[in-house]
Amino acid sequence: MSNLALQGIVGIHAMSAIAELLGNKGDMEIYSRNASSKLSQWQDLAFQENHLITAYQTPTSWSVMYNLYSAKMLGLEVDQQILDSQSRFYELQATDASAFGFSYTSEAHLVRSYWLLIASATTTSPGARDIFIKQVHDRFFWNGTTDFPCPSTYNKDTGESNGFPGGRSGLTLGASFSHLALNIPDKIIISSTNSTTTTISPSQGPSRTDASKKTDVGA
Repeated sequence: MSNLALQGIVGIHAMSAIAELLGNKGDMEIYSRNASSKLSQWQDLAFQENHLITAYQTPTSWSVMYNLYSAKMLGLEVDQQILDSQSRFYELQATDASAFGFSYTSEAHLVRSYWLLIASATTTSPGARDIFIKQVHDRFFWNGTTDFPCPSTYNKDTGESNGFPGGRSGLTLGASFSHLALNIPDKIIISSTNSTTTTISPSQGPSRTDASKKTDVGA
C-alpha cells in the first residue's frame, strides 16, 4: 500500500536526521539520497490522474493519506502539486462521503477519527482541512446509541463504535493537536558523543546551527 510505503520512506529520512545529529556525515548522506530516490519513485507510482492511490496500478483506489503528516513534520518534501491535487480530491470525495467521515481506504467501511485529524493537518486548502475536522466533530457530538461519545474507530454509515477493536476513546485522540504540533518551536539537540549541534524543525527538517546558540537539553 502506498500509504505504508511512504511511512517507510519517512523512516529513512528520519535516519538521515539522526545520523546528522550524531555527526556521521557519511551515513547522513546515504540515508538522505536513499530517501530522496525512493520518494521520487513513490510519487511516480502513487500519484495517478488527480490523487494518490492506495493500491498501485489501481487508479480508482484511494485512502486517507495520514503518513503525509510525518513527512511534513520531518521536512520530507513531497511535490507541492501532488499535495494540492490530493486536497482537491478530498473536497471532491466529500460530496459523496458519509456524514461521519471518510473510511480510511476506498475499500473499508470504518473511520479512524485520529487519521482524519492527522490528515487534516496535511491539506493545503482550508476547505479540505475543514471537511475532515467537521466530520470528526459531527460524530463526536452525535446523539446516537453508542457508549463511546468520542470514539477512535466507528462505522462510516451508522456511526456505531460498539464491538470494534480499539473503538473506545483513547490516546490516539491526541491527534486533535496535530495542527499545533507542526508549530512547536525548534529545539536544539546536542549529542553527548560529540560536539554536533542540530536544530530539529517540524517544518524544515534538520539543519546545522551556529555553535554559539547551543543549548544542552541532556544526554
